[in-house]
Amino acid sequence: MKSVKSFRRVAASLLTACAISGSIGSASAEAPATSYIPIFPVFNPIFLAELIKPVQSSCAFSALSSDWWFVTRDIRVTGYQGWSVNSLRVRYSASTTGTYQFRIVVRENDRNGNLITKSELKSVNLTAGTPLSTITFMNNSYVGKAFNLSISHEEVSGPGTLRMHQAAAACGSVSTSDPDGTPGTAPDIGYELRGDTDHAIATVIEYYIPAMNKYFITGRPAEQALLDSMPGSFQRTTKQFRIATKEKYGNVSDVYRFYAPAPGANTHVFVDKADRDMINAIPNTGLVDEGADFGTIKPDQFGTCPTWAPVKIYRSFRNSPVVDQRNHRYTDNLSDYNTMTANGWTPEGPVFCATYQ
Repeated sequence: MKSVKSFRRVAASLLTACAISGSIGSASAEAPATSYIPIFPVFNPIFLAELIKPVQSSCAFSALSSDWWFVTRDIRVTGYQGWSVNSLRVRYSASTTGTYQFRIVVRENDRNGNLITKSELKSVNLTAGTPLSTITFMNNSYVGKAFNLSISHEEVSGPGTLRMHQAAAACGSVSTSDPDGTPGTAPDIGYELRGDTDHAIATVIEYYIPAMNKYFITGRPAEQALLDSMPGSFQRTTKQFRIATKEKYGNVSDVYRFYAPAPGANTHVFVDKADRDMINAIPNTGLVDEGADFGTIKPDQFGTCPTWAPVKIYRSFRNSPVVDQRNHRYTDNLSDYNTMTANGWTPEGPVFCATYQ
């Protein structure tokens, strides 16, 4: 898999070629890492809508302020039904008055599981011995296929030891870990976890264009319907993958699309937001910004996808010396990917992580 740095070198060379010849080869950016740390100011107009997302998992708070456990323990949620984690409400207290800071970190299964998201750095002002119910936002982060969640407090600081209050009674779908993150026997923590009930997912369809001998993908239903109405020009290959929708989840990166018109490349360029901004800042590229197409999770440096978005999407590049014959192809099938390599396409490794095939 190409690194972001090497992709930028490729993008720069393609832009140079475009400026000289009026054409550009198709490319696709690797998205930012999934350890997303959102900034969510209270004046954001979406704030109230985010606040009232439905409760997906909870355990009632104890009425006794003396029942608490230190935040070194995790809240472990079993059978999570939501498709995102947007906010966590916990009741905190401390024996020493002052300001306490922490991040909420959500992983799959346990403290050693794949990272799903991190919250912003949260600050809480506590008066000694006085409990305070606090909401921490996680910018509606996608959980994909994750069914069990582990919620930890990290980067904790303050003048004393931060603690969270236990539940009124044991809850069937939650447990409290030991301080080292392993399954524990401590009473459950009172909490309220909110997120989306509906699953916002895009089906990305692959088409073959016989007249150009090129492949094309799109996650836009209206565009798919249009292409399907012209079967002589755009043929479904039966290949597709399902991936988080664009502009919805805080830990999902939007993939933007540019069109390099004919004469010349007559193809599309898929990039992340940083490269979209870079391209739009360069005058006279000839590229048409077509906006976000779908969302993606980025594979790690070894090309591995997280277990909650486990489907690898491989990219192959036909690096023809003739500009208008250059093309990228995306596939979730390793056999197809290897066949493309055997046919002379350059293998570029996994570039997206999808939820379903």
